[in-house]
Amino acid sequence: MAKFYKGFAYEYAHDVTSKLTIEGRIIDLERISTEADLDALAKKTIDGLPELENRMKQTKFQKDYLLKGKTDWNAWRQDHPEIHPMLADADLTRFQLEDFDLSYANLTQAHLQWANLRGVNFHQAILAAADLTHADVSGANFCRADLYETIFTNAHLIDANLQGTQLVRNDFSGAEVANCKVYGLSAWDLEMESAKRQEGFVIRYRPQEDAEERQITVNDLEMAGFTYLALNNKNLTRLFNDAGKTWVLLLGRFSERKRFLEQLAENLKQRFIPIIFDFPRPDQRDLIETVLLLAGMSAFVIVDLTDTKSTPLELQTIVPNYAVPIVPIILKDQDPFSMFTSLRKFDWVLPPLEYDTPDNLFKGLQKAVIDPATAKAQSLIDWKARKLQKRNIHEYL
Repeated sequence: MAKFYKGFAYEYAHDVTSKLTIEGRIIDLERISTEADLDALAKKTIDGLPELENRMKQTKFQKDYLLKGKTDWNAWRQDHPEIHPMLADADLTRFQLEDFDLSYANLTQAHLQWANLRGVNFHQAILAAADLTHADVSGANFCRADLYETIFTNAHLIDANLQGTQLVRNDFSGAEVANCKVYGLSAWDLEMESAKRQEGFVIRYRPQEDAEERQITVNDLEMAGFTYLALNNKNLTRLFNDAGKTWVLLLGRFSERKRFLEQLAENLKQRFIPIIFDFPRPDQRDLIETVLLLAGMSAFVIVDLTDTKSTPLELQTIVPNYAVPIVPIILKDQDPFSMFTSLRKFDWVLPPLEYDTPDNLFKGLQKAVIDPATAKAQSLIDWKARKLQKRNIHEYL
């Protein structure tokens, strides 16, 4: 993850290697033991860069030019297209910048709280870690802008162009985000639950290169990318294929056993995407329907039979309906629920795996759980392929 200081971005590996990167430049160092030391060294290095002083001079000049007004600023931009404004870490709080041309500008960590940014052209601008709290950016053009960790708390983002933008770890708490163009937008790890309003995101696309442009509207920013996948059948096939190789559904008791399931998920993350079904069910699906949907898209399902309550019902629904590997695990000296033996007649239900301690289970996870599950998954793929081939031959005859 990138960090920021005085408008500069720096990063280092989480394993604390001997390399520090500032604005893409690698700085070789002796090994340092803590992230705090690396943070301190990065800031000290940035403070000593000649480029910092040069940036500050540019920022002062350009900030003063902004104050001359839209006409002078936009004329200056038009006369000097080769200059990319340097406004990183600039204090532009409450600035009146409606319809200003800030395309290609570096606004990393800029302070834009309460600013009037209506209709601003931010095309390919960098606003990483910029603070737009209470800013009005309605009608702004963010096409292909870098919005990494940009803060939009209580901002007004209406009728904006977000096509091709990179949204990562943005805070939209209290914000109004509506009626924006979002084709090509990349959205990761957004805080949208506490947004005041989000709706009307427009996806304009062509299903084929020579086809007429079409339009669809969604009401969830993070769902926009998934919705586009759904518009093309070939993309859906890829999604199902990838999910069937990487998703692992974890079922169990989410009260007393929740911590165990979280530890199990952590031990699976190097190779798989573990899904613990402890989130609120969708409005249109009940509990069992949601579990069935997730199970049907997973590579395999791990079921903790220790102290089971709801799990028997879930298993009795999944097993007869989906030929997906089921890996039952249970704490030693406990017995599975009484109806479990009837489910063993299905070939995709593996024998229960007993373990004495979670640590020992995690140490043997590859051999005892992953290898049998992936082997069973492959055998099921082969079995389904043979069934399909026989059916096709029968239809041909």
